[in-house]
Amino acid sequence: MSHQDKASAPTKENQTTEFRDHSTLEVIDPHVHYWCVNTHTWLRGSLADDATKPLKRFAPVAKPFTPTDHIQSLLPRYKLVGAVYVQANMHIDRSAVEEAAFCEGIRFTGHRMGFTCYAPLHKPDEAKKVLDDLKRYEGFRGIRFMLDYNEDRPELCQTDSGGYMNDANFLQGMSLLEKERGLVFELQLCQIQLEAASEFVAKFPKLTFILNHAGFPLRGQFDEWHKGILALATCPNVCVKIGGLGCYDETNWSQTEIDTYVRATIDAFGVDRSMFA
Repeated sequence: MSHQDKASAPTKENQTTEFRDHSTLEVIDPHVHYWCVNTHTWLRGSLADDATKPLKRFAPVAKPFTPTDHIQSLLPRYKLVGAVYVQANMHIDRSAVEEAAFCEGIRFTGHRMGFTCYAPLHKPDEAKKVLDDLKRYEGFRGIRFMLDYNEDRPELCQTDSGGYMNDANFLQGMSLLEKERGLVFELQLCQIQLEAASEFVAKFPKLTFILNHAGFPLRGQFDEWHKGILALATCPNVCVKIGGLGCYDETNWSQTEIDTYVRATIDAFGVDRSMFA
């Protein structure tokens, strides 16, 4: 150890202070949804008695969540200094541009915020117009077009087809996104799609992909998930957000289960391409 290392090494006293005062730790949350039932009206459906199982799981969060709520939820341990709002289906009842306007209106109400929106990438002509409109908003950072599809598990599906990653029109729409330097694609899919996704993202080497929720791993299926994660991690233009682990299982994951998947994800992608969200 050099003299410089010795001088900068934490003493027992300042180590204790560092770990005790978490309120000084500044964090950026790279995946959050701000909403209320008036802006994201589909949330009302989760409260209905006849709501489908996939929709009903949103019932506990079908209430307002604002940047101020977000800040308060992290205190006193952490100080939120930034966040990325991720597309949350406002386009179902309104439009992608209205979702961008909603985000732009709240992006300085508590902390700095960027946001990603929806665009109909499977319809390239429409997608181009939407992208042109979205680029007018200073906080716009990218697109999420959810690709989650598992024919044997309909409750996991967030889209109507498992063929988008090979669809000519969708690939054309992705090319439009790749041409817009600095934008990202939020890659959300099921774990059975991870290996195929590695071939998909390789077609767009100049576009940054961010895998949502570590590929939604399912309990008891580590080997399938891990094989897909390793394949996707070989693509240098893919980063990963770790969060929501076990959200599709009936009971919460144990700390041991969570640790296993967190470590495997970081081992695959490395710390420079991994985020907690």
